[in-house]
Amino acid sequence: MTARFVKFGAGFADNPKLDGKGGIFQRLSIVTGLGLMSVWSLRTTVSMQLQ
Repeated sequence: MTARFVKFGAGFADNPKLDGKGGIFQRLSIVTGLGLMSVWSLRTTVSMQLQ
């Protein structure tokens, strides 16, 4: 996830090495982050229901 975040920043900085690919790294970073938050939220909800 950290590597995607770095590439996400480079995509926003309009790095010439990432022409045409910056947007895909931005989307991957966002999807990964939202997926992790969803998993953590679901895990917390399930563990609280078991108590």
